[in-house]
Parts: sequence; structure tokens; C-alpha cells
Amino acid sequence: MTINEAKAILTDWVHSPSLLTHSKAVANSALHFAKVLNIPDREFDNYYITGLLHDADYEKYPEEHPLMIIDYLKKRDDVPSYIIDAIYAHRYNDKIDSLLDKVLFASDEISGFVYACILVRPNKLIDGLNVSSVKKKLKDKSFCSPVNREDIYKAAAYFDNMDFDTYIQHVIDAFILNREELNI
Repeated sequence: MTINEAKAILTDWVHSPSLLTHSKAVANSALHFAKVLNIPDREFDNYYITGLLHDADYEKYPEEHPLMIIDYLKKRDDVPSYIIDAIYAHRYNDKIDSLLDKVLFASDEISGFVYACILVRPNKLIDGLNVSSVKKKLKDKSFCSPVNREDIYKAAAYFDNMDFDTYIQHVIDAFILNREELNI
């Protein structure tokens, strides 16, 4: 599967602007972590595609998510099983095994949270957002309450040689590098 094919699937399945943005944010964070973690270049597209499609069925099938997109992807002959496994693992996080599983899980909640931090800024832009601002918002349980903070802390721990501040900074950096795609 190519990135363009994945984008076509996403726009066919998802119509909510916020879910489309979330999918792109997670895709860009996953790609950024792949680069930081020295994943071979030939795998970069798969990390991006996994992030892009991880919630593709959520809008239409929230109760069945992610099983509907998994069924769809299994019927294609061009989707590696490890992409499907990672999409499954991001929801059923007791099945997180591979590095792709960890990267997707680590990219999901924090990307949504950092994006929410951007939206409450006066200019709604990433410029000037820093780690301490994100951490302060994490402590405020009323801010972006649907985001599972335990998952954010758990996900950060997947990267042995990365402290929590660096983890958040990588997501901010991913957003800065892709500000046009994310419209921030």
C-alpha cells in the first residue's frame, strides 16, 4: 500500500475534520519517532500509513473500532500484517509487542493532546509551544479530559533511552516539521 492509497482510504472512511487532523498528526508523530529510533528508511512509509489509518473506522463504527478497518485491510493483499497488528494493539494495548505497536501507541494519545494544546493558544499555531506548557496542561484533568493520561505516561516508558520531556518534544517537533499538513 502506498501513502496515497492510505490517504484515499482515510478520506473515504473519515469525514470529520478533527478526526482527519488527528490521523495526520498521529501519522506524522509515528514517522518522526521512526526516524528518531533509527528505523530503516524503507519502513518509514509503513509507520506513516499505520498512524494514518489507525482510527479510520472510528467515525462510522465507534463500538467496533478498530475491527472494521482491520477487516478491510486484511482483505487487501498489499498491507503487511504488522500494520494490522499495530492498529489492533493501539486499542487493545495488552497486545503491544513490536516497535511499530509501541510507536503507534506512543503517538496516539499524545498527538491528540498536543494538538489540543495548540488549539487553545491565542493564535492556534505550534510556534512557541513548549514541553513545560504541555506538561502543565497534562496536570489539569479538566483540560482535554477524554485523553487518557495514563496511556501517555505508559507510552513514554516504551522508549528506554528517552525521558518524558524528550518524548513530548519529539511530538512537538513532528508537528513543527509538518505544520502545513496539520494547518498549525
